[in-house]
Amino acid sequence: MRNRKVLHGVAVAAVLCGTIGLTRCSAEEEQVSVPTPAAAADAAPPPRSAPKNSSAAAQAGTADVHPDFAALSPPEWDELPEIPAGLTDDEEGAAAFLLYAIELLNYSQKHAEPAALAQVAGPECTFCDAMIATYQRLQDTGSRRIGGLATFAVESVEHAPTGEYLVGGVMVVEEVREYSPEEGQVWSSGINVIPGTLQVGIIDGQWYFLEAGNPRGN
Repeated sequence: MRNRKVLHGVAVAAVLCGTIGLTRCSAEEEQVSVPTPAAAADAAPPPRSAPKNSSAAAQAGTADVHPDFAALSPPEWDELPEIPAGLTDDEEGAAAFLLYAIELLNYSQKHAEPAALAQVAGPECTFCDAMIATYQRLQDTGSRRIGGLATFAVESVEHAPTGEYLVGGVMVVEEVREYSPEEGQVWSSGINVIPGTLQVGIIDGQWYFLEAGNPRGN
């Protein structure tokens, strides 16, 4: 039964990765070092007041930046989402944590800040690893994504015999465009509606996002 969940998890993760513009859904293939959950939690970023932009073109000045990138409105920097207080080891706590994890996913996307999502990424979460690798790439190249934020409507929560919680529902990912300082717009995707199940659970007393997996009806 657990192997079946993993296989279905890969299927859902592949759909989500395609939606958010990943050609691969493996941090190992992206050759990006992903911090362990404990290390990521220790290194959780403070709220940022200015973009971290290491792109060589952006550092050189606006003359070397593509006009489409230069025309983007300055980003509005948000406070880092805080984990809900008093999360309980039950269906209600699982649903609340999952929605918090989605907030961190959105924070990482908007601010190209991989450490935000990494602090709740499970040690074997291939979807998390792929997303973290993408956000690291955005940060390293000074690229930006406009839009692409996700919402998740919880419809059911199941406590699996293996210990994890399966939170079923529908994820909606808004229209997104990616811009490179050197090339301008390099990628876009329309609105996507993705039904499925996301897995969360507790490891050593801490909640983690375990995987995007096990589509409903399978």
